[in-house]
Amino acid sequence: FSCKRDDPDRELSNPAKLLPTLAYHIALQDSGYSKLLLEALRHHDSFGIPTSGIEQQFDQLFSRPLARTKGSFEKHVVIIDALDECGSPKEQGILAMQIFRLAKLAPWIRVFLTSRKAVEIEDVFLSNENSCNMIDVNKQDEKQVHADIKICIKKEASLMKDLALTNKEAEILASQASGLFIWCKVFFEYLRES
Repeated sequence: FSCKRDDPDRELSNPAKLLPTLAYHIALQDSGYSKLLLEALRHHDSFGIPTSGIEQQFDQLFSRPLARTKGSFEKHVVIIDALDECGSPKEQGILAMQIFRLAKLAPWIRVFLTSRKAVEIEDVFLSNENSCNMIDVNKQDEKQVHADIKICIKKEASLMKDLALTNKEAEILASQASGLFIWCKVFFEYLRES
């Protein structure tokens, strides 16, 4: 799930869409969860899910279906990118809490969440530090980040037919990126469109 606040064509910045989207995709991948979800939705009013509050959505889509089983499921990784761009700060905190609850309720699901500094999101995970790992990418080793960006540049360049970068050229481009992977993405998108 990728949140993006400033893209008018995407509804992914709408917090009411995050949990239903996650439930849908997990159900597509896991028949055990799919059966439990369908059964739970048949026994409760599922028409109100899109307009329900985030906590109510979580209860209908995850708590109720998973409460009735102790079974094991296939392992899944859920990636939520840019949670800080989904809704208001208050909604972000509520979503972060529900995502944390999901990881606790379903140990077969691992959640990888990215966000800029956002107090409401950070508070949820700081208050549950023993159950999650937080990494501040701004505090990462600059040399390692530079080396990783250089690898990214070489990989992107190898995907382009007419572009062969020398090691020195890749090093110069990595320096231009100033530690920002998004720079690489934008740079290579520009080259592809030119």
